[in-house]
Amino acid sequence: MCNLRTSLLALVRVAVAWAVSVGFFASPVSAGQNIISKTVEPAVIPCKRSSGAVVTVRTDLPASSVVIDLEAGGTVPFLAINSTTFSAALTPAQLLFDYFPDDVNRNLVGLIKVTGAAQEETDVKNLFVNVDDSSVTDVQVVTSASDMRCAPHVVNLLVPAGDPSELWESLVGQEASILTRFYEEFGDDYDFANVVYLHPDSFLNRDHFAVKNDVSGIGQPLIDQTAQYGSAGALRGITRFPLDTVFDLAEPGAQHELGHQWINFLVGPPLLAGGSPHWPPSQLARGLMGATIPATGAGGTFPFDIVPTGTGFELVASPSTGLYTQLDLYLMGFVESRAVPPFLVLDPPGQPLAVGPVTASQLTVNDVIAVHGARNPSAASAPKHFRMATIVVTRTGFLTNRQLAFFDHFAARGEAVAPVTFASGFQKGTANPFAVATQGIGSLDTSLTCPIPEFEPPPFEEVAICRFCPPDPCTNCPGLIRAIDQLIYPEVRVADVLAGLHAKLLSAGAAYQRGQLKVAANVLKAFLNQIRAQQGEALSEQAATAITALTFGAARALQIPIERGIER
Repeated sequence: MCNLRTSLLALVRVAVAWAVSVGFFASPVSAGQNIISKTVEPAVIPCKRSSGAVVTVRTDLPASSVVIDLEAGGTVPFLAINSTTFSAALTPAQLLFDYFPDDVNRNLVGLIKVTGAAQEETDVKNLFVNVDDSSVTDVQVVTSASDMRCAPHVVNLLVPAGDPSELWESLVGQEASILTRFYEEFGDDYDFANVVYLHPDSFLNRDHFAVKNDVSGIGQPLIDQTAQYGSAGALRGITRFPLDTVFDLAEPGAQHELGHQWINFLVGPPLLAGGSPHWPPSQLARGLMGATIPATGAGGTFPFDIVPTGTGFELVASPSTGLYTQLDLYLMGFVESRAVPPFLVLDPPGQPLAVGPVTASQLTVNDVIAVHGARNPSAASAPKHFRMATIVVTRTGFLTNRQLAFFDHFAARGEAVAPVTFASGFQKGTANPFAVATQGIGSLDTSLTCPIPEFEPPPFEEVAICRFCPPDPCTNCPGLIRAIDQLIYPEVRVADVLAGLHAKLLSAGAAYQRGQLKVAANVLKAFLNQIRAQQGEALSEQAATAITALTFGAARALQIPIERGIER
């Protein structure tokens, strides 16, 4: 484990109490300046405490300040690069504070707070980071194309920015172009695709949508949009992960989203339709698909059972089963209708959710069939084994081999046939992967068949990473220096100045990797002197001040001995 200390700071943990995965998706405090994207560089924090990180957030409107209240205690202000971009350098101790194995490779760092122009708090977000520890094993990585690097269970697709300002814009919503590029190199062999976004990512919940539905009797229209995504007909649906720190194909949220391929699109009977796209408060909601949270449409757990009393019904406390219900499995094509027992639904559904007496009605699968017809194909011929591809999309450069191994690890967990420990936001416990959640009926194959390139790929460290971020990859640079490199590109307005600054950071990174700390220090001093000289010229005074402070913070974390003074 990384740290044996107990948390000193009890954060205000903003989350919906019954959300399927709590801890990330806090609502804005008020209308105004909200965080729309963030990056953490490096994307995965080594548990051996060899790296700090630069955290950058971007707001939709100009903000007056951004800070993070740390779990380790204290508050760190973010430095304003411009009116909507803010960065902070955090130390390994701050990033890994109180990390234990039961955190399952994710750690809570603190609570990010945004203050608007009127000095009111406009947004708060919990910051978790990915943690690389001994549970992650190395994997073989293949350069499959100039913009793709492939591991056994995940491919990293580089989507360059067309303009420097686009470096901080998430690509969520561009799945058609992402999947089309994927299928230009990979075969049409996958039933489902996961798209994970980072560099930047955003504080949005994961979701799933169908690309193809050839099943009748489940309330969903028959569609085939596979051609729009580059598939020749095999692709069924896509799950999006706008926030990389919730990506884990074994945890309940991933099973929940995959379930939305089939559930719940029922338009009748009315008691069930009212809960769409999840279930209404009922015995059905005790399963993985949960209940629809009123006014939001989000899915939440339903920690109750409805029990007959002889004279009526009552709610009793009962945790979620962590499994698909029998009606879920019927809609998925895994069991026949005769395997679905009757179930109780609150009637009316808007009753207070508290232990005690309630009114309820009993429904059966035949009530569903009476409205929608029998499922076709039935469980006798419906598929139960699925192949699944995972694409990690980055904008500012490829992931390193070790970072790819991290995401490969969490993709491979989707194939597990026994319960595993998990952590997602503030939820921790035991997760039932797809095979377990379907009671041994279904299975996932998350492996990729990596294409072998027809060209001789250059060594990874020589591959250009994108048009407007560093033209020579800072792959061998420590993550903190790489983060500074990414920050200067949207801010420096003169090409030769940008090239000179970039070259110095590459030299500093190379010296650091060789263990030449004094050489790295001298190069970073030259970098800072050039930043000072160009302040108010090639870049704004605000950006120059922030980049200077972040560079000193990065140097301290890396133990590069630069002096505080800058030559005039």
